[in-house]
Amino acid sequence: MGRHFIRCRIGIAAGYSLHPIARTYRSFEDYGTVAKRIMVVDDNPAIRKIFRNILEFDRDWVVCGEGVDGRDGVEKAKALCPDLIVLDVSMPVMNGLEAARILHQIMPNVPVILCSLHTDRVLELEAMGAGVTAVFSKAENMQTLISKARELLNTA
Repeated sequence: MGRHFIRCRIGIAAGYSLHPIARTYRSFEDYGTVAKRIMVVDDNPAIRKIFRNILEFDRDWVVCGEGVDGRDGVEKAKALCPDLIVLDVSMPVMNGLEAARILHQIMPNVPVILCSLHTDRVLELEAMGAGVTAVFSKAENMQTLISKARELLNTA
């Protein structure tokens, strides 16, 4: 598999630049159209793998990158310009709410789904204040994550 390049705009002053996206096992030709790029940020590698497998089951989506904490997620999002970011709330170095605030400032049009094992109205309100588009409980059925992702990607 080769490397594919996309045109991406990062911030207002940064202008346009080309960024490589390393493909794992599918090429753009497999999709017939350009796949929507999703980034997964979670400190647990098993959760990242589960999310990748679930999200890439849809042939119109590809996980273009993974982050191991909030800071890593912000840096990789700047480089990869995903169409959607799935972000864990509880991570070392920088938690998901802090990362969401930064991502919302630099990429205000990119939807963010915040994931947590336990969600409540307080977390939802704090998340929305940080620029999060949707909140997902890891205790929910994974179909809920797919539905939220599809809704956000179709409206983006």
